[in-house]
Parts: sequence; structure tokens; C-alpha cells
Amino acid sequence: MSLNDVIGQDRAVKILSSMIKREKIAASFLFSGISGIGKRLTALEFAKAVNCKTPASVKMGTSCDICSSCRKINSKIHPDIQIVTPDEGIIRIEQIRPINEFLSFTPSEGKKKVVIIDEADKMNPQASNAALKTLEEPPSNSIIILVTSRESNLLDTIVSRCIKLTFVPLPNKAIKSILNKNNQTLNPAQISLCRGSVEGVEGGDKELKRNKGVTSIQDIIKGGGIEKWKEREDMEEWFLTIIPILRDMVISKIKGTDEYLINSDIKDEIKVLTQKTDIGNMVKCFDCVYGVSAKLHLYPNKLVVQNYMNNVIRDMLG
Repeated sequence: MSLNDVIGQDRAVKILSSMIKREKIAASFLFSGISGIGKRLTALEFAKAVNCKTPASVKMGTSCDICSSCRKINSKIHPDIQIVTPDEGIIRIEQIRPINEFLSFTPSEGKKKVVIIDEADKMNPQASNAALKTLEEPPSNSIIILVTSRESNLLDTIVSRCIKLTFVPLPNKAIKSILNKNNQTLNPAQISLCRGSVEGVEGGDKELKRNKGVTSIQDIIKGGGIEKWKEREDMEEWFLTIIPILRDMVISKIKGTDEYLINSDIKDEIKVLTQKTDIGNMVKCFDCVYGVSAKLHLYPNKLVVQNYMNNVIRDMLG
């Protein structure tokens, strides 16, 4: 596999590939988006492409997948690549400190040293501060990639020091293609319930949450409101459910087809939600809701967020 084989993330791949072709690669990146859409995979394929030893592939902004460097990265034994993952749900300072020493040395085999911090949002405060120091003065010939599905949990100072690439929810066609490559099959209804992610379907639970999300938008438009959030987890789940629906509304209005919808099995309900507003207001609504979801850590009061979302959806979609 190579960078160009990543499915469903054309914009991110194009940007990364262009950097490789022009030999102008940033020192730090933030790959942000929901879980199960290819962020970590893209990070690994980018590391392969950066260190690929086949000139013809590098000129195309990708990797050959057969040279010694590519094979070592595939086997997770390349000396210039490090991946940091949470230990019992937390990334601690003891995992971040060695990165500075690792990056301080010149690459032993590749062109650049690459550190991928997966689930970077799970760094504790001490680890975050240590990572920030590295990002403030990144060593030459190095690349640091933070991968997160909860950008709002990262320090703003960390986010500001990275080139941010937003990874989008996968269209149903992309999910089907990925599952086929892994010899997995789901029927169209099950794929729709994946909510743009290949993490799998948990049966009726996801369908229930998705349908509650549609009902929530309908209730707000009619003058009602969001069902009260008891815990912050309820608020976060509401955003995770609503954002793909709002995205589908925009796509439905623009395309007039269900081909690119995440929730194609409820295309009729999606279409009804779009009838009382124009595309401009729908895009503004999506941008506003998505923007708030990315900064939830700045809003400790759930009721304030709830009332604001009620007003935004009611004013722009009603």
C-alpha cells in the first residue's frame, strides 16, 4: 500500500503528496477527525513516502512499497520511525521525553525521523507540556504527527504550532471499498450506521442514536429543543451524532442525490430537513456546530452550549 492508496481522504493525501513532490515538508502536523477514517494509516503512509528510496515514486509524491525503507516501516522495524500510543488510556511524560533524544540524532537510514503520537488528546498535562516544548523548536530533519479524534482536548498552543489537516467522515462507497479490501461485508443499512467511520456497527444502538439525532433537529426546527444533557459525555455524543447529519443535509442540497451521503438509508428524512432553508444557511449551521464541537473544552456550562445550539439550528434551518 502507498499514500495514494488511502481511501476517502483525497484532500489530505493531495496536500501531503504535494509537499513531498516539492520537497517542502512541514515539521509538525495535526491529523484531526473522527475515529476510524484513516488518520493513523495516512500518517504511516506519509512516513513511508517521505523516506522512500525509489526516486520515481518520490517524484509522484508517494512510496514504492517495495524498497528496504518501505518494507521496514510496514514491518514496524524502521529505526527512524517511532509511534507513541496511550498506555492504559493515558500518554505520560515518560513516553514523550524520549522523543526529544530520538529526534536530536540525525536519521540513521531514512531522510527524516518521524514521530507519530496516536490519540494525542490523551496526553496528560505533563506530557502535553513536554510535547509543546518539542513543537516549539522541532529538530531539523524531523516530522512530528499528532493524530486525534478529540482536538478540543489538546492545548491551543499545541494546535497552533501544527499544520492541521482535517480528515472527513468516509462516504458509504469508501467504507464499502475498505471493508471489501479486508474481506468484510455489511449491507447498505449497516454501512449507513457506521456514521462515516470503519470502526464497525454496534447494532441497534447506533441506529437509535442516529434516529434521535434526526428527531433532535426536527424538534428544534419546530420550536422545541435538545433533550437535556445530563453529563458531558451526552453533549459530546450529541455532536458526534448531529455533525454527520448536518453534513448529509449540505450534500443532499448540493448534489440532489444520496450517492455521497453517510446516512443514505434515511435519505428521505434528510431531504425533508433541507426544505425550509437554503444552502448558505445550511453551510453556516454546519460550520458553527462543527466549530463549537472542536472547542468544547472552552465551554464548561452544558446549558449554555445547549441553548446556543438550539438557537443556531432554529435560526438557520427553521
